[in-house]
Parts: sequence; C-alpha cells; structure tokens
Amino acid sequence: MTPLKQTLFHDIHGAGNCLETCLASIFEIPIVDVPSLRHTNWFPTLFNWLNSNNHTFQGTLTPPQIPTYSIGINGYFIVAGNSPRGSHIKGGHAVIFKNGIMVHDPHPDNTGILTINYGLAIE
Repeated sequence: MTPLKQTLFHDIHGAGNCLETCLASIFEIPIVDVPSLRHTNWFPTLFNWLNSNNHTFQGTLTPPQIPTYSIGINGYFIVAGNSPRGSHIKGGHAVIFKNGIMVHDPHPDNTGILTINYGLAIE
C-alpha cells in the first residue's frame, strides 16, 4: 500500500475523490488510473473496473465484521464513515483499514472518520 492524498474535495469540487484515492493507494497506482466514482451510480463503475483488473468485489461489510476482517488486497480494505468535516458528505468519507484499525486517511488533515458506516471487501 502506497499512501496517497486525495486531489479533489467535497467542499471545493462538489464531490471528493477519497474512494478513488483509497483504491489507488491499495493498488499502488496513480489516482488518474482509477475511474471517477464521484457520481450517484458509482457502484457498477467500480465493479466493472475491479473485474477488468482481475479483482473481485466480495461484498459490503457491516460494522461488527470490520474489526475482524483480515482478507483484502494484502490485508487492506476500504471503510467509509462520517467525516469530522461534516456528515453532509453523501456516502461518507473513505479511509483504509488493516487488521481492524485505520492505517491511512487520504484527506490531508488526517482526521479519519468519526463513525464506521460500512466497508468494501475487495479481493
């Protein structure tokens, strides 16, 4: 995992690219190589992109599963929750977890998330 910082922000650009940045960090690729997921119907785009890159979306994790989840890309997976910058961000803010704890926040202020709403299991 190569920690990258997001380049687009909710308050400035309408929607941030924290999810794309988490994916780029986990896959160790440039952010521009991840398709934009900053639209309402982002899941099919993510699903198709993962499949075209020989990865599989395994499902959505709920909070009780997240502390014990250890599968993923080298053990890393994405968790979304309410941001300290405001709960107005639809879908929440995405960060990277490993072994049940946050290991990377793509936002420059590194404040992470206040709540755990769901996780994305990718293998």
